[in-house]
Formats: sequence, structure tokens, C-alpha cells
Amino acid sequence: MIRIGDQREKLFTTHQFSTGAAMDADAPPTGTAYRNGAANALTVTVANITTGLYKATFQPDALDGFESSDDIDIRISATVDGVAGEAIIFSDICQNADTDDITTSIGNLQELVDDVTEADGVILSATQANYAPAKAGDNMGSVTSMSDAGASLTAIGDTRIAYLDAPVSGAGSGLSQADVRTAVGLAAANLDAQFAGLPTDADVNVACDTAISDAALATAAALAAVKLKTDLIPASPAAVGSAMTLHSDYDAAKTAASQTTANAIKAKTDNLPASPAAVGSAMTLTAAYDAAKTAAQALVCSEARLAELDAANLPADAAAISALVAAVQAAVAALNNLSQAQSQTAAAAAIAAATLPTVAQMNARSLPSAEIATAAAQTAVQADVTLLKRVAKNRRKHSGETFTIYGDDGETPLLVGAVKDKDGAVIDSTHYSPTTPAEVSELEDA
Repeated sequence: MIRIGDQREKLFTTHQFSTGAAMDADAPPTGTAYRNGAANALTVTVANITTGLYKATFQPDALDGFESSDDIDIRISATVDGVAGEAIIFSDICQNADTDDITTSIGNLQELVDDVTEADGVILSATQANYAPAKAGDNMGSVTSMSDAGASLTAIGDTRIAYLDAPVSGAGSGLSQADVRTAVGLAAANLDAQFAGLPTDADVNVACDTAISDAALATAAALAAVKLKTDLIPASPAAVGSAMTLHSDYDAAKTAASQTTANAIKAKTDNLPASPAAVGSAMTLTAAYDAAKTAAQALVCSEARLAELDAANLPADAAAISALVAAVQAAVAALNNLSQAQSQTAAAAAIAAATLPTVAQMNARSLPSAEIATAAAQTAVQADVTLLKRVAKNRRKHSGETFTIYGDDGETPLLVGAVKDKDGAVIDSTHYSPTTPAEVSELEDA
């Protein structure tokens, strides 16, 4: 038998199949333990001693499920010179370390008593007619009649008590109880005293608790905590290196997150043109941008113009300001749209204001000498007439606060001035309206 918890070592050999010569296995042999015919998790360690010789070490334990009376077998598998083989190198029965020893001793004692009682020719009452139960110090009396009956103890066939044959046959005073106890290995005078020395259930529990504590084994609470985690492990987890299959909840969450990100990206890319310009290309603005820019410029006043408007004490009412702006724009438009008749009227008024002689007076030479124009005066008048014609006919341009009248070539500035309202404030081109009464003043030679 093998005690549970005891370590055993068994030697085995390997050899070449074709020659039978000792040869090491192609790879280290492996050992498997079996409990009652079923493979068990018990570790079997195999070590190489020398060529073709190995040692298998194992230790059956309760943690591996081994109990008293369990069958234990050790199987070795090895491949030698390409030929695979296996063999059972150990077979036995498990027993507990203490209780099974006592049970075995009691069994041996019972067998001894039965054998002695049944021995042919053994009649204990031969010397004790009135036999009473034996007590300490009693002598079993003469049993020489055992030999006389022709039945030696050796003939009983039980080798475990054969060594008692000589003492029993030769004892003149018989075999005492102490002799019997010594022969069967009992330390106490009776079985009750022997059993009294065994540990109680409480003693075993205390010893187990102490052993568990000393070994730092996991408590029930710790095992329960581990179980909470291991319960989450699938029954058939993927092997190392296998592709991971994600849970449907993860897939759904991933899809939702991806969709949110995609929607955010789409919100930005929707504003991109269908055919965006390449890197480094000039940017072409849309018509909408141009219109917005023009409208904004029409509403913007320069700092200088704002100062002029503040000085003019323009009304704060929006309608009044709009009416004033409309009047200025009308006046500027009237200047830009000066007709030939208006130019002639203006020229005639200028001639009259200068008290120039009429054509008839010139032809009749009837004017006083003091009023007759000299050559220089006539040249000056001619220059003024020519200028008035140019003012009436030539190209004009109103840009910002500058009003320009060009020469006959339409490119060379002839007169440069400013457009002012009735109060003398300069009107720039952004606030000009053809329907606003205005005058051109401060014209200078370019």
C-alpha cells in the first residue's frame, strides 16, 4: 500500500526497439497518474538518470482527490528511436497515514485470534476447567498439547504469526497477555486504551485549521471572490494567439461611437466644395461673397467721414438720415448727368455775370472804349469759354472725396475739386446720390 501524502520514486528503462540496447527517449518521457482507472491531475515528474534509465517521482494527495482504498496506477509514455510506446510502471492501493495503520493492526490481531482459536488441538480449557476471562498478569497455562495434537502453529499457514511457533511450543509456563501484545504490536493492555490515544474529531479539526493557516491556503471568502471572477470566463476560452470574438454589446457600442464620429466629420465635409482647389491654388470667391462685401462697404464710413458727420450734427433719426443721404446722392447724380442745355445755361449765366459785350455790340463797336476788351482780356475770356465747354462736355469722375474733370483726351486731369452739400461738408462717392442738391467747388488745375 501507499500512504496518501507519501512520495514514491520508481525507476524504469527505455531501449532501442530493433536491438534492445539501452537508449534515451527522443523526448523526455511523460507520466500520467490514474485514480480508480481514470486519469488524474496528480503530477508525475520524470528525470533521466543515465542512458536509458529514468526515475518517476509522484506523491498522491487528498488535494488531487485520492482517498483511502483508491487504486493508483502510473503510466509512462515515451518515443524511442521513432517508436512510441507506453507501460504501467506502478500500481497500488492508497491508505490513510494513521487510521489505516491501526485498522490493519486490528485486522492482523483478529486474524491471529481466529487462527489460534481454530487451530487443531488447541483447547484452552485443558488446564482451566472453569475458564474465566483473562486479566492482567494471568498465564494462559500450558499449551504443550498443541504439539501433541500434531498441529504446529506453522501449519496454520499465516506467516505473520509463524515466528510465535517456537516460543509457544517451548514455553513451560505458557504465553502471557503481554507477550501477545508485544507480538501484535499493541502498546496498551486493551483496545480501548489503544483507541484512547487516537486524536478526536475536535483534535483533527484543530490540526486541519492549523495546517491550512500555516500553509496560507485560501479561505472560503477568498475562494468565493475568485469564483466571482472565474464564473465570467467562458466554458471554452480561446487558445493563446486565437482571434478574439467580441460580444454583440461591444459591437453595438462600437458602431454607435463610429456613427457619431462619422456624423461629426460629415457635418464639416458637407461645407467643402465638390471640387476644392488644389494646394497653392488661388482662391476664387463666390458671387455671394462679392455681394456681401459690396453691401458692407456701402455701410462703412471712414474715421474722417464719421468726424464730419458728427460736426454736421446730423439727425439721429434713421429716416431723416436716409432722406439726407438720398438728397446728396441725387445732387451728385445731377452733376454726373449734366446736359448740354444745362451747360449752355450755365455758360450764359457766367457771361452775363462777367458783363461781356454782346455780339451786336462787338460788331457795331458801339461800346465805350473802357468796356472794349483788350487782346489780353479777350484771350482770358476765350480761355474761360473753352474751360466751360470742357466742364460741360468732358469726362468727369467722383472717387472718394475727389471730383475730377479730365481734359479733351479723357485721361489727363483738367480740374480737381470736391463735392459739398449745402452746408459746405464734403461728400464722398459712397454717400453720393444724383438726386441730392450739391455743388462742385474748390476745383483746381491739375
